[in-house]
Amino acid sequence: MSTLQNFEDYLQKVLDIGVKASSWKEEKDLPIFLRDLYDFYEISLLGISCLLMIAKEDVVISPATVNKHFKYLQEKRTCLCIYVCRVVSSYDRLRLINYRVPFVVPNNQMYLPDLCLDLREHFRKIRKSRKILSPATQMVVIYALIHKNDQKFIPSELAKKLGYSAMTMTRALDELESIGIGEVFQKGRERFLHLMKDRRALWEQVKPFIRSPIKKNMMLRCKDTKKIKQLGVISGLTALSNYSMLNPPKRPVYAISKDDWKILKHSASIEKVFFPEDADIELEIWSYKPKLFVNKGMVDPFSLYLSLQGNKDERVEVALEKFMEQIKW
Repeated sequence: MSTLQNFEDYLQKVLDIGVKASSWKEEKDLPIFLRDLYDFYEISLLGISCLLMIAKEDVVISPATVNKHFKYLQEKRTCLCIYVCRVVSSYDRLRLINYRVPFVVPNNQMYLPDLCLDLREHFRKIRKSRKILSPATQMVVIYALIHKNDQKFIPSELAKKLGYSAMTMTRALDELESIGIGEVFQKGRERFLHLMKDRRALWEQVKPFIRSPIKKNMMLRCKDTKKIKQLGVISGLTALSNYSMLNPPKRPVYAISKDDWKILKHSASIEKVFFPEDADIELEIWSYKPKLFVNKGMVDPFSLYLSLQGNKDERVEVALEKFMEQIKW
């Protein structure tokens, strides 16, 4: 049964109102992107002329995008516009209500504030938002910040570039959408994230949800630093000193992924030590791969900032802020 038929049956069941929808003749005059996302029908509901914008079967649209399209149509039409979709998560339902977008999810809810109707039945718990983004999702954010000319991010392509499965990248897009970062669309089997904001705005918006990539710090004595330089990337205060007037630390700092550490720790040329004065280098074990975003032999600027933002040394704080001001957004 189509979404339209479910909508008509739902009205009959809960309001005892029989409605018959008809195709909207002016649909052909709408922009193509709207016609690709919705089917449009006219109905009369409780004596009021209404325009239905029914999400197509193979399309998923974020509440923020629905709100933009709703406002666009309201400006073009004097009648009440109603968004109709087959399923909606409890989180997206609240977002639609906050936007005051009239909507109907057949057999779940009818929210029509202009008609003083708010009928709720049950909801499917689809996805849960997180307060802190997962390492994989943080990698997507860093990738988006670095590749500032890209606007559309597809899970299958991100998987190849970042070394994760397409399923993990799909979850990453869900996480970003759950905190209002960008908009996720679906066309057929393909899902993609579209970032509408500029990169500076993206950075400021996402900062509360991301954290230092460092999982562990350790001091190492090295007979030969060749292996470390091969697997690791210059990081920490060593990297910051290259970008600022800050003096470099006594021991160079390198970042390495968990997987590369598993290889390095079996090397006979290194030895873990407990006292800094006995060490030749400081090693950071990261939750994601620093080599993916290497910049002139050093870690990317955004991960560097996150790794040092907790440093209480005033000189480091000043150097870090000046460093971020130099970024070309």
